[in-house]
Amino acid sequence: DIIVISGQDYREGIPASFYAAHKGTPIILVEQDAVPEPVMNFISSNKDKNYYILGNEKTVGSKVEEKIRGMIGKDVIRISANSPYTLSVKFAEYASEVDTFGWKHNTNDGWAFSFGELRRWYNIVSACLLAHVGKHTPLLLTDKNYLPDAVSEYVLRVNPQKDIPSMPPYMHSYILGSLNDITHDVQVEIEKVLGVAGKK
Repeated sequence: DIIVISGQDYREGIPASFYAAHKGTPIILVEQDAVPEPVMNFISSNKDKNYYILGNEKTVGSKVEEKIRGMIGKDVIRISANSPYTLSVKFAEYASEVDTFGWKHNTNDGWAFSFGELRRWYNIVSACLLAHVGKHTPLLLTDKNYLPDAVSEYVLRVNPQKDIPSMPPYMHSYILGSLNDITHDVQVEIEKVLGVAGKK
C-alpha cells in the first residue's frame, strides 16, 4: 500500500505518519493539482500497489487522483472528511475492502489512541513510535482548547460496554505535549470519554 497526502497542507495528512510508523507504509507527497516528477517516477515503479489518498479535494485534487489512477490502471481510494479532526476519526476506524489496509478501530473491544493538537505537528511526528510499540495507537486530532465532537463521539462509540466497569477490555491514551499544548480541561474531557467507570 501507498498513502498519498498533500505536501502543501499537512493538516489532513498528518495522521498518516502514525500508520506509516505502525505498518511501514510509504507516504508520498503531492501538490493540490499536480504530481511532482520524482513522485511520478516512484509511482511508475510501483504500479502494483494500492494507493490511498488521505484528504479531500481541497488538498489533493481530482486531477491528482485521475493522474495516479491512469498510471496504475486501477482505482485510487480516497479517505476524506469535512475537517482534519473528523478525518483522523475516519482513518482510525477505516478498514479497506480490497486488502488489509487500515487501523480498523471500529468495534467495542477496548482501544488505545494518541491525542495530538493539530497545530503542534512537532509533538505528533516525534511521538510516532507510540503507533508501533506498547498500545499501537492511531492518532486522533484535537484542538488545544476543546475536544472536537467528532472525536469524542467516536471514542464513546468504541468504548466497551461492560457489566463490571473495573474489568477489561480497557481504553488507553497518550496525550502528546504539555498543558501549554493541550489544556487541562481538554485532558479531562479525554479522560471522561475514555473512562469506563459506571458504563453499562
